Amino acid sequence: MTPLAVDLTLPFNTDHLRSIAVRDCDLSVRHQFRVTREEMDQQVMDFLAGYGITISHAEAFVTPPRQLLPIHVDGPELNNIAKLNWQWGAQGSWMMWWKLKDGVEPTQLTTKIGTRYLTMQAKDCIPIYRHQIKQPTLVNVGTPHSVMNMTGEHRWVLSLVLWDIQGDRALFFDEALERLSQLKLGLEQ
Repeated sequence: MTPLAVDLTLPFNTDHLRSIAVRDCDLSVRHQFRVTREEMDQQVMDFLAGYGITISHAEAFVTPPRQLLPIHVDGPELNNIAKLNWQWGAQGSWMMWWKLKDGVEPTQLTTKIGTRYLTMQAKDCIPIYRHQIKQPTLVNVGTPHSVMNMTGEHRWVLSLVLWDIQGDRALFFDEALERLSQLKLGLEQ
C-alpha cells in the first residue's frame, strides 16, 4: 500500500512560517483561515517551483487541545489529492485515514472560507492508516481522514494545496511524492 503521509526534510528553516498560522481568534473552538499569496514565503514558493509545483491556495487551521477533527475529504470528491502541511504544537497528535464502507455516500458541505469538502460518520468508515504528524509532512487529503489531538496543546497547521506548475491541476499524492522523493525521511507502512 502506498503511504498516505510522508515526513519531509527541507533544505531551509521553516520556523518563520509559524507566524502565518497564529491568528486572533477564540482558541476554545476549531478555526480555519485562508492564507493569502502575499503571506506565503517566497523561499517556499521558489523551492517548490524547482520541482514543478506551485500552490493553488493555502489555509491555516487550529484545533484546540483534546479535540478530534471529524472524518472528511478536502474537496468535493474522493481522490488522492496532496497537500504539504506544517504543524506546530500538539506534537504527538495523529492523522488517521479511513475507508468508506460499501454503499455509504459522504455529505458535501462548504467551510466558512468557502472551500467545499466531504464529511462522513466514523460508524460508516474503517480505519486504514495513521501517522504521527511531524513537520513538514506530505499528506493525502483526498482520502477520508481525521485528526486526533489528545495533547494539552493547540495544534496549528499551515496547509498548502499542491498544483502542477504547468498543468494547472492539483497534484495527486503519488505524483507529489515522486517529485519530492529525495526529501523523504522515511515511510511508515
